[in-house]
Amino acid sequence: LSRGAAYFQVAKDPNRPFVVTVAGLAVQAVGTAFAVELDHREIKVLVAEGKVRVDPSRAAAAPVSSAQPEPLVSLGAGGAAVFPLTPGVAAAPVPRVLDSGELRQALGWRIPKLEFTRTPLREVIAQMNRHNARKFVLGDASVGEVRVSGILRADKVDTLADTLQTDFGLRAERHAHEIVLRRAR
Repeated sequence: LSRGAAYFQVAKDPNRPFVVTVAGLAVQAVGTAFAVELDHREIKVLVAEGKVRVDPSRAAAAPVSSAQPEPLVSLGAGGAAVFPLTPGVAAAPVPRVLDSGELRQALGWRIPKLEFTRTPLREVIAQMNRHNARKFVLGDASVGEVRVSGILRADKVDTLADTLQTDFGLRAERHAHEIVLRRAR
């Protein structure tokens, strides 16, 4: 990574570790989701799930099962480390564990904002469903014709359901894996 921020979701394969090199560091993951950010002052490593290890870049790229020296830092889910930069080289890390709210906020940049102007609800929920495990379902076909305008974070399914109930007179039946939208009776 030469600049900016990137988010990675890596399939588990201990024989083929995934390594991101950044300013003299190697961030190595096997079966995890994590972000690496680089700016002129620091490197940030944030772990959403699984584990990563951070080493000097020359020590990485060996399979996880082989003997490796102790990492500079090892992070689990919710872990974060900040490496201050001194002219292009990372200094000692400042690791810490983030609570779920802090982690969501820190990774919030990767969640798209969706903008709608008088868009049929069927199109709005099609876009929202692409970004969420919990899906919207039209319980009545006519509900899909309701026109919606606004800017929504793609991960805010409950916010959209609440707005549809409050401002549009719809009923949102919430279940574990879906939210069924119907006309209020």
